[in-house]
Amino acid sequence: MTEEMLTLDKFEEASEVVKKVTQETKLVYSDYLSAQTGNKVYLKPENMQFTGAYKVRGAYYKLSTLTDEERKKGLITASAGNHAQGVAYAAKCYGVKAVIVMPNTTPLIKVNRTKSYGAEVVLFGDVYDEACAHAYELAEENGYTFIHPFDDLAVATGQGTIAMEIFKELPLVDYILVPIGGGGLATGVSTLAKLLNPKIKVIGVEPAGANCLQVSIKEGKVKGKTKFITTRFGNVLGSNGSVIPRFKEQIENGGPVTVTHPDIIRYFMTIPEACRLVMEAGMMGKGNEIFVFEMGEPVRIVDLAIRMIELAGYRLDEDIKIEFTGLRPGEKLYEELLSTEENTLPTSNKKIKIAKVRRYEYDDVLDSYSDFETLVRNVRIMDTVALMKKIVPEFISKNSRFEVLDKKEG
Repeated sequence: MTEEMLTLDKFEEASEVVKKVTQETKLVYSDYLSAQTGNKVYLKPENMQFTGAYKVRGAYYKLSTLTDEERKKGLITASAGNHAQGVAYAAKCYGVKAVIVMPNTTPLIKVNRTKSYGAEVVLFGDVYDEACAHAYELAEENGYTFIHPFDDLAVATGQGTIAMEIFKELPLVDYILVPIGGGGLATGVSTLAKLLNPKIKVIGVEPAGANCLQVSIKEGKVKGKTKFITTRFGNVLGSNGSVIPRFKEQIENGGPVTVTHPDIIRYFMTIPEACRLVMEAGMMGKGNEIFVFEMGEPVRIVDLAIRMIELAGYRLDEDIKIEFTGLRPGEKLYEELLSTEENTLPTSNKKIKIAKVRRYEYDDVLDSYSDFETLVRNVRIMDTVALMKKIVPEFISKNSRFEVLDKKEG
């Protein structure tokens, strides 16, 4: 693909092509942001596209530039979600095969959405780079046509059609703020915006703690190696796995409210609190740390149930009863955030600590992973759990058929 792709003629062509698969996302005036900045601020709600993001623009336009032979070979890409759905949907529209390689860590909802458009999903690796490398391998082996999520000028041209729509609605726009990830959207939008008005200012926006492009430009070389941290904390009130929604539904239905055991306790924090701590830990992390959040005092689940009944205006036992159903297999009466051989180091936030954990030799971990893979593939459940217990001796089963594995030989 040559740079002739990023021309006004090509942008105009792309604008007509993508209309076949996009929703009209008219600008929305923001009273709040306008008041905060002293300017007239408009938002372009690309989240309202059928696939949930602007990515379908680049994917569909890219497919329109391919030959029939290239499309019939089948398409392949690597993505953790939005580009995956864009390519899958575009392939469905053209009636061609699409293979999407996604990291194993991709949220299930995005995997299922991608599959719903008829694409074949291959889960590989833990990060995007690993998935992308595997996608290239599959493309070479099977002759698929690779659709890069951002490093493709046709894709960038398709994404840039957003700027065409902005100018049609707001011809005198002075500034456009565009998020920067891989760079495809920013490339398309900034190029077309400058073609339409050389005096316009286009500002790329990155997270303060992940400003890879800004640092790369400053240092004159590509920077931005991904750093990974782990966070440990208890239950989050109001989340999908929380008991709160279940208790609320049971109370609304007249009871009973079900609790597994009268003495069971858990740690809790609110969604905003959990989000703030996760973001702060991410900012202070240098890579490979395990952060443990201070959860305060644990709460008896039965006390939480009683409080919710009372707050709903009912009387315990007289109006709403509590029923104890018994511990589920593997369920503990209490939970711990650290094992017996671990302790913590303080950070600048008293609610965030760094765990000092047991270290494992890389070769030993690699061998264990290989053993795990073999056991799981052969559905040898008891042996799999036994291996887990060997690696983490503190892993003691409770109220479970796996308790037999904890019995020492006499």
